[in-house]
Amino acid sequence: DSPLDTQVRKAKLLCDSQFVPAHFRGKPADLLVAIQLAERIKVDPMAVLSGTFVISGKVGMTTAFMISLERKANIFDAPIRYEQTGEGDSLAVTAVGEINGTRYDATVSMAMAKAEGYTRNKKYATIPAHMLRMRSAAWLIRLTCPQVLIGMHTADELEDMKYAEEAPRLSPAIEALNARTRGETEIVEPPAPEEPQAQEEAAEAVEG
Repeated sequence: DSPLDTQVRKAKLLCDSQFVPAHFRGKPADLLVAIQLAERIKVDPMAVLSGTFVISGKVGMTTAFMISLERKANIFDAPIRYEQTGEGDSLAVTAVGEINGTRYDATVSMAMAKAEGYTRNKKYATIPAHMLRMRSAAWLIRLTCPQVLIGMHTADELEDMKYAEEAPRLSPAIEALNARTRGETEIVEPPAPEEPQAQEEAAEAVEG
């Protein structure tokens, strides 16, 4: 068999396994791509399956998986460390890494997250420091060693972008008015009130 035939057979066998993350079960085509990605970056296929997700039609890796890829490549002298300042709306987290003793950092604050619309994601209210850590780590790696990302966003970034792109929902009345303005719906006149005699005849018919 060719390498592709082997990968296809492997994907078909794995797609119904309980060991495979739920978001890949029953999707042999997605599994095939994940297996090919694992072979390309030389990591265990299960690591790719656990560390990648499809969000709004785009494939992204978890920040934890991205950090593990950086550690595997051994780009920073030591694991990324975090410096946290402020609280509430002034909370900010800086991810710090060193390469040959030279400091590189990336800072993300709640003010930035709000300005970008990311805080529509409720996790910024429940675990703000964690979300800023993940964001700052992703920025640090993207700025200093983008080859680790192999052209992908993190799942956290895709989630943030999804919430940022979601426009606030208009009220049904305003939506109906906009649709009517665009000519998408007909203006239907309400029925004229029935004459008293017609109302009496209808009531008699029901009672009879």
